[in-house]
Amino acid sequence: MSLTAWGRDLGLLVGGLYKGLLDLARWAEAFSLADALSWGLLLALAYLIFSDWIGAERCRRWGGVLFYTAIIYLTLPFMPGVWKTLYVHTDGRINLIGGVAVAVVGLWLLVHLFFRRRERRWWVWGALIPVGAAYAVALVRIHTSPAERLHLAEYGFLSYLTFRALRVDMGYRSAYLWGWVVAAGLGALDEGIQWWLPNRVGEWADVGLNALSCGLGTVVVMLVASRE
Repeated sequence: MSLTAWGRDLGLLVGGLYKGLLDLARWAEAFSLADALSWGLLLALAYLIFSDWIGAERCRRWGGVLFYTAIIYLTLPFMPGVWKTLYVHTDGRINLIGGVAVAVVGLWLLVHLFFRRRERRWWVWGALIPVGAAYAVALVRIHTSPAERLHLAEYGFLSYLTFRALRVDMGYRSAYLWGWVVAAGLGALDEGIQWWLPNRVGEWADVGLNALSCGLGTVVVMLVASRE
């Protein structure tokens, strides 16, 4: 595929996502300012209570995990409709979003390691080869439902959030392992919820995909966070 074609596809994708954001803004107008302020006050009150009880840093990090996971779960009933709308807005290029998300994270990782951290350990650079190959194979194999390619980035980021939350109380190695376990468990619960939704289908294969996405995300976190 030529660079011109890639540019056209990315242009359609970005333009369609922009139209989707406009739709979201119009949908948000249906909620009153009073409702938004009420939710804000409830969240602020919850933070004040739990931060004093379990610690401010622990509260912030686990709050991030809970907030991100809640967004995933609460949007499950609406995502098929959202995907169809974005498919129309982008002329089908929304199917590229998973690959684009993985590519952006990969590019950021290279820039971070080379320019910001000035990484010199050979095993870190060597590990990028199998990790990149694993992501490439996953993107190619997930062809029946392009929307599921987004899980690679979606649950990879969740593994990062769980790692950061566990680092408050654990060392690096334990946080890597248990961060993956917690994130994979939340991914399994995602599929369990879909089994109960009339417009979604939970599958064991997707439980495995979410666990794989969390595992690959954990490896990326290891490459970024490890200083040993």
